[in-house]
Order: sequence, then structure tokens, then C-alpha cells
Amino acid sequence: MKITEVRLGKISVPLRVPFKTALRSVDSVEDVVVEIHTDTGHTGYGEAPPTGAITGDTTGAIIGAIQDHIAKSIIGMDVDDFEDVLQKVQKCVVKNSSAKAAVDIALWDLYGQLYKIPVYKLMGGARKNIVTDITISVNDPETMAADAINAIQRGYDCLKIKVGVNPKLDIDRLAAVRKAVGDDVCIRIDANTAWEPKEAVRILNGMQEKGLQIELVEQPVKAHDLEGLKYVTENSYVPVLADESVFSPEDAVKIMQMRAADLVNIKLMKCGGLYNALKIVSAAEVYGVECMLGCMLEAKISRSDLVIALGGGVIGDLAGFAASSYLRGVRLVQIPTSLLAQVDSSVGGKVAVDLPEGKNLVGAFYQPSLVLIDPLVLNTLKERFINDGMGEVIKYGCIKDADLFSTLESHSSFEDLKEELPAIITRCVDIKRMVVENDQFDTGERMLLNFGHTLAHTIEQHFHYQRESHGEAVAIGMYQITRIAEEKGLTPKGTADRIQQVLKTYGLPFECGLTLGTLTEAIALDKKNLNGNLNVILLHEIGDSYIKATDIQFFAETARLV
Repeated sequence: MKITEVRLGKISVPLRVPFKTALRSVDSVEDVVVEIHTDTGHTGYGEAPPTGAITGDTTGAIIGAIQDHIAKSIIGMDVDDFEDVLQKVQKCVVKNSSAKAAVDIALWDLYGQLYKIPVYKLMGGARKNIVTDITISVNDPETMAADAINAIQRGYDCLKIKVGVNPKLDIDRLAAVRKAVGDDVCIRIDANTAWEPKEAVRILNGMQEKGLQIELVEQPVKAHDLEGLKYVTENSYVPVLADESVFSPEDAVKIMQMRAADLVNIKLMKCGGLYNALKIVSAAEVYGVECMLGCMLEAKISRSDLVIALGGGVIGDLAGFAASSYLRGVRLVQIPTSLLAQVDSSVGGKVAVDLPEGKNLVGAFYQPSLVLIDPLVLNTLKERFINDGMGEVIKYGCIKDADLFSTLESHSSFEDLKEELPAIITRCVDIKRMVVENDQFDTGERMLLNFGHTLAHTIEQHFHYQRESHGEAVAIGMYQITRIAEEKGLTPKGTADRIQQVLKTYGLPFECGLTLGTLTEAIALDKKNLNGNLNVILLHEIGDSYIKATDIQFFAETARLV
């Protein structure tokens, strides 16, 4: 997976309310988006918000650093040489931490794709849930109290209160918020470098003496004033979190060695990305210092937004899985642009991603709010992607609709079939709708939709998802399992021949050149293989399918070529 191109773009998203701190007031999210393309067709994404008041990085500076230095340094490098690539990003230009972070994030994205592992797993993450806060911008006490109540009503139980614009009002601000939300809500405060050391101690101790129960204070003094930071840490009743003082692993280690802060806040835009963030985490573990992971104003979605999956089956599955997982679920709209996605994967609510161990092993059942299908977009597809989709169309004829199968048999090619395609798509979607309505969670009738898939998934996995497409693998799986079933007397003779002929008509394969023995281990890991019991889908006849409870010995003829 070699890097071939680095593309840049910009987005601007207005904020519902201005974001105000002691350092700045922001009305919109401005982001530089990075795309790193590879010779394998994979794309990694990263982003960086320009935060000149904190990092010194403007939009122009971020773009210039990436275009003139970082991109030129990494193009041609192999993502699998991961450590070398990450080091090159950090060393090819001084400072410019936000630009480095954006590229670093995109590289981690690619590395996860290369090994088909989520990035958080690559980094050793095991925690599915995190504690997060929401920021309450600095304003008059009444406005901040109202904003805090709104945040609690939206489900947050931890607030980060911005202070420092007017130190005389800071205690009043916190008192108003605490009174509004009660004692059970966690309150953190962020001064964004606004106070002098002695002033900070006086204000913080005053807050605690008034019973305001402040969990921690973030960066109470100037970023460079480590002695002042240490003074506050040693003399205030409130634990101190270093933020603006930490721009690198070296900064973090120095603060830890000095015991200048109780905690360290890691922000990717300040430290240059995940590569350096992990170094800070490791140092913190050695020194026994807790860390917080913070952010700037990176672009992000909320549960009030939606995810639109515009593309084929992989895009639909990935976007759907993201929508189901993020913030416990945001709305999903499927706009499938491939035949396979239109007739099958966009409907039914299964969203999943592949692992090296097998197909679709991580996923969820998550129904879209809308599926929008336009057959005209299929005119833009290459022939292979049309053929790929026909694999699933043929499947529906096999399992539920003999008339549909006969229609497919009566045409000589896809071009010959094209006028009937809208009606065929509608029929396939209707079949899947009826099946899913009866069995949403794949415990009964829905298993019929897996006809051909037990072999298909193992074929895809064997070739690392690089040779046969999903529809091609399903085509092979349908023919081969029907051939085996015929030999066992479980399906009438001649059924496999009919399937083979219709596969040939629509340019689909029916064999892959592997032995069953080669595939048996992967078949044993298939998600449909539960406690050694394997359910395979067979045909009574074309249009009439059934579930056969068996085990791996169904495929015992290991020398057979499929």
C-alpha cells in the first residue's frame, strides 16, 4: 500500500452558538481535510482546524506545510513501513503541529485499513465507553447557567466551564452554574492561560471554600510559565491539568518531572498526532500522571445530524456501522449506487465490517431512516460491478421467486434484461423486506438470504478480499453448494446446471480453483457456525429454499475443487 497522492480540502460549518474562551471567540468550525490516496485504491482521512491563537497554525500555514513539505516527503512510501512514515511526518518540517496531526491521523486510518483492524484496536484500546464533558462558553452568569441546564437536558453529566475573561466574575459564574445543575453534576473549569499564579490560587481556593466542588482546573496560567503552573499545583485545593503547556512529548515529560501539574491534557493538534500522543501516554504511565484526551474545534457530528451512505455495499456497511455506533446511534440514509447495494445490502439493516479472521464479524443491526434507489446511476458502472450485483439478484430467484429466476433465464445478457431492471430491483427489495420483517435479527427465516454465502465468505477471506468481489463469490458459493447438495440427495438433479447456465449468461464465475479443504478452517469460523453447528441454505427447487442444520462434515470431501 504505497502513498500516491495527498489531497487537501476545506470545510466550514457554522456553530449554533459562538464558542467563547479567555483566548478567542469562534462562530464557525473551519477545517482543513486531508485525503491520502494509495496504489491499492484505499484512502485515509485526517483533519486539522486552524487555531492560530493556540498553536499558531492558520489555514494557509497548515496547507502550506502539507503541500510543500509533508506530502513531498511521504509520497512513494509504503504505509506498511508505518514507523518510518510517521517519523518522516514529524521530522520533515519544524513546528506545524496541526498539519502533522492531520496527516498522522490519515496514516493511522490507512494502517487500520491495511490490516482491517479499527484504529482504536491498533492502539490497544479496550474500552467501549468513555466519559466526556461538554464545554460551556464564558458569558454572563445567567447565560452560562441556562447553557448548563440545556447540556444536562441533552444527557451530559460532566461540564467544562470556560472562565478567565473577567476574574472578578469567575466565582459568580461557577456559583450560578452549580446552583442550576445541582451537586451531582461534575464540573471542570478551563482558564485558558488567563490568570497569574497567585491570582489563580486565590480564585480556585475561593471556589472550593464556597463549596463549588471543582473537579479540576485546566491551564490556569501562561503556557510558558511552568514554575507558575507548579506554584498553583502545590498551593490550590483544585487539581491542575496542563494543556497549552503541552506541545510535545518533551513538554509533557518536563512537566511530569517537575510535578508542575497533576494531570496532562493531550490534544492531537498540539502534539502532532496520534504517534506523539502515544508517547505522552507512555510517559504518563511511567510517572503516574493521569491524562485527558482533549480536542480543538475539529469537525464532528452529533445525534441530531445524520450519516448519508452514498456508494456501494462497502460504503453502506461502513457508514451504517459508524452511524449505529457513534453517540449510540445517529440517523442513517442509504443511497446505494451499485446494483448489489440496491437489491440487497442497503435494505434490511445489517451493517458490518470485515476482519482478517472473517467476513462481517463486527457489526450491528441498524435500520436506515430512508433508502433512496435510482436505477439510472447503474449506467455509470463498469461491467464487473453490474455482474457483481446480478449474483445477488440470481440468489433471490433461487431462494424465493421461481418466476424471477425464469425471467433471468429468458434473457441472453444484462443488456437484454436492462428494460426490466427497475421491476427486478423492486422485486428483490420486496423479497428482502418481507423476510426481514419476519426475522430482523437473523435467527430464522432471514438465514435463507445467506444462500451461497457460507462458501462465498471463505473465498473472499482466502484471497484477502482482493480477487473475487462479493457477488462473484456468492455466485460460486450458490453453484458449488447446490452441486454438493445434489450429490447428497438434498436438492433435485439438474438444479446446479440451471444455476450455472444463468451465471454464465450474466458473466459470473462458478468456480474458484480452491479445494474444500483449503476453505474448511475458515468455514468453521463463519459467524453462522454456532457451537459446532452449521446452518447451510439449500434448495428444494428453484424458488423454494430451506435451512439445513448440519456441521462442518457437510464439507468433508476436502479434495474437491470448488
